[in-house]
Amino acid sequence: MTGRLSAIDGKADRPSTIGLAISREALLDKPGAHGLTVSDGRETLGFIVDHDGRSYAFDGEERPLGVFADRKAAAAAVSNAAKAAAVKTGGAP
Repeated sequence: MTGRLSAIDGKADRPSTIGLAISREALLDKPGAHGLTVSDGRETLGFIVDHDGRSYAFDGEERPLGVFADRKAAAAAVSNAAKAAAVKTGGAP
């Protein structure tokens, strides 16, 4: 997945485990963190928290999706997770 950071060397395109055990609320408590809600109309698809030059993505149930190099890649992960959840439940994201 483009833009995803490696836990080992910070290079893009490798899965990351950095911060996956941290909650959205814990990240938002950190100085300099900025939170965003990703929505489709009135439906919340997920969340993004920018902190220390990285973007942390969470699905609509606040489960971590990964750590990304930028907000665009994190938003794509949230969108993809919402689409996958919709397919599973038979609904539309």
